[in-house]
Amino acid sequence: MALTAQTSVVRTISLSAAAVAASVAIPFAVHLVPGGSSIGSAILPIFWAPLLAIVFFGPVPAVTAALLAPVLNHLITGMPPAFVVTPLTVELALFVGLLLLAARSPRLSRTPLLAPFAYLVARVVAALVLLLVGVSSGTFGSVFTGLGSALPGLISLFVINWLALTLKPRSA
Repeated sequence: MALTAQTSVVRTISLSAAAVAASVAIPFAVHLVPGGSSIGSAILPIFWAPLLAIVFFGPVPAVTAALLAPVLNHLITGMPPAFVVTPLTVELALFVGLLLLAARSPRLSRTPLLAPFAYLVARVVAALVLLLVGVSSGTFGSVFTGLGSALPGLISLFVINWLALTLKPRSA
């Protein structure tokens, strides 16, 4: 019995490390593309690994990746800029939380539009919360600023979600 529990802990830690590594590697690779820093904010690569971690690894690796990805990316690559780390961490945490809540519903968990929808909700809620607690210096109107430039990211989240759900066996 103890061996099984220990194996489970080691497996969870290993999958969490893989999810965090992917959360750093994927945005880093995008930033290597010419114009990558502006591409990153458009296609949302920092959201990809936590999304895949939810589908294939489970909640702990996904939450770990969401909470560590922004600060590790900033420390290692300088991107995102320091002023974006906190809002992005809140967005990622809300994104993963919404996906995990939806995963409880068999019907919702198999919907590829769930990831783009979770991003939109997380983005707006995070901006409003940060504005209300005084962390953000923006205005209520600025909460929705930039959502239009995220259209390629919404498409990428849809495609990745659809591919992941297609590749994942239903019994998993």
